[in-house]
Amino acid sequence: MTPLRVFYGYAILNNTIKQKAMRVIFENERHNGIKNDAFIKKALHVVHVRLQTEREMEDSKGCTRIFSCYEKFIDKLPFKGNIDKLLQFNFDQDSENVSIEEREEIRLKMRKTYFEFYGVKQETELIKKPI
Repeated sequence: MTPLRVFYGYAILNNTIKQKAMRVIFENERHNGIKNDAFIKKALHVVHVRLQTEREMEDSKGCTRIFSCYEKFIDKLPFKGNIDKLLQFNFDQDSENVSIEEREEIRLKMRKTYFEFYGVKQETELIKKPI
């Protein structure tokens, strides 16, 4: 079986998609790699790509679609714009299939790209001076 990929990234905002979202897209089939790549480029700003584990590929056997997309809106409940909380959620969800080193790499890449891609300013902690 051809190795299937998992794409991590952010939704590209346009007239239809108006809310910031983190997307994880799983490939279920790989008949035409060029068309798959073209769809992915339209669907999200890719930050990280990894190969699926054997366990993840088992889920794709019964699928009738080429992709499975999981999306979490950043500014909606329960995250309310807290990117670190969202990335921790994703970190925990990947725990059974991805090594801790790769999960940490994904989290760091996603955090850095979030601020650059959406133009969000990072919150800096105020330094409290003793009175």
